Amino acid sequence: MTRIAWFSPLPSSSASLPCHRTALLARLKDRYAIDRYIGTAPGQRHNVPPRTFSAHDFVWKQLQDPYDLTVYDVADSPRHDFVWPYLVRYPGLVVLHDERLHRSRARILFAQARGDAYHAEFHYNHPEANPDIPELNLAMLVGATSELWPMRRVVIESSRLLVAPNAWMAATLKTEASHDRIEVIEPGAPKVHLSPENRQRIRSQHGIAADSVVFSMVGPLTPECRADSVWSAMALLRHEVPQAHLLICGEADDVHRNIPDQLDITAPVTWLSSAETLDTSALISASDVCICLEWPSGRHAMMSLVESLAAAKPSIVTDLADRVDIPSLDPRDWHLRPLASVHGRTGAFSPDAACVSIDILDEDHSLPLAMIRLASDPALRAKLGSGAEALWERRFTFDRLVRDFEAAITRALKVSLSDVRQAELPAHLRADGTERVRSILAPFGVWLPGLSDLAPAANPEVPSES
Repeated sequence: MTRIAWFSPLPSSSASLPCHRTALLARLKDRYAIDRYIGTAPGQRHNVPPRTFSAHDFVWKQLQDPYDLTVYDVADSPRHDFVWPYLVRYPGLVVLHDERLHRSRARILFAQARGDAYHAEFHYNHPEANPDIPELNLAMLVGATSELWPMRRVVIESSRLLVAPNAWMAATLKTEASHDRIEVIEPGAPKVHLSPENRQRIRSQHGIAADSVVFSMVGPLTPECRADSVWSAMALLRHEVPQAHLLICGEADDVHRNIPDQLDITAPVTWLSSAETLDTSALISASDVCICLEWPSGRHAMMSLVESLAAAKPSIVTDLADRVDIPSLDPRDWHLRPLASVHGRTGAFSPDAACVSIDILDEDHSLPLAMIRLASDPALRAKLGSGAEALWERRFTFDRLVRDFEAAITRALKVSLSDVRQAELPAHLRADGTERVRSILAPFGVWLPGLSDLAPAANPEVPSES
């Protein structure tokens, strides 16, 4: 049986959205022998799944009985930092969750005071950029504009196969890659079976009236989730649709938690922290409309959207480039957005629309329009729900996700390690950590076979605990 080492963090206790990675691995284990590697020792976690190990154990296990393939979940998040020491040393199948990796890579190298390594990686990733930019970033003078330099070329060139979550990102990556080993695997979710009992129970438990129109937001409230705009829209909505109710499930800092008071919002808001164990399907059952806004990042919002599609619920999303192939309505005229372009909107409402999309440049105007119309038009909610279910069945089922990963694994296994171009990578990434030992032993004519296999990556990079 094919043996696979899969580097992927366990679901965070603060995550409100379900993580389907564990379920995916369970399905794939019918065909492959999979060991999962996480950033902390299993003993530091409760209820760790079987065959789950600390990333620190990978090197000796790989040396003892080499895996046929390594798989890496890579994202611009501290929880994924532990995969970096292994990415280049053991090329494999890379599942890229975020378009940009600059913050993640800079955070690691800055924390280790490795300015030279940051300079080298920046210039390798962006040879056309001004050579002074890394120095400005080291001095913390670049700020949010660092997003202009995604720093992903190292990942692209050092992978046996690269997987992107949507066709738009894959097309962008292909313009930067020296190879064509890039696939698309869209997210998927199991069908969410709605329960009238759950709907009634959740509403009754939290004092939500049976006739309320409930808008839900699921996931940690970050600056990217557009919470400020949602609060402002609720302030307007309360005058138009008094029965509107906002249901939030997710952690939030004091700034976001106090926004309703700062804006003097008296509309009903129910706030559930993720510490309160709540089945997401029950939460969605209690909802009428799912709010899945996020900008500039769309990873968390996309997963939230897929969950709402699986539940046949209408949703409100941010209009982003990677979603131009998702049929949606523009609340400014309630016409279907053309899938190839956001311009030249024509035609009446289409029953195939799956959601309502908000132009980020017109959010303050479009979001209240969308929420007011959806709150007061049950027929429109029903039509969007039907379109959402049809879209889920076409593109976002969990079975399709499993099949796509099986196909990607099959292709990655056919890629020889000799096909991975690493000669041009910065020297510190090509180092295996044994250079100093070998330089000391070389004058004595001593050679230790297999010694270089004992190091996971560049010598200074030690997997971080997460």
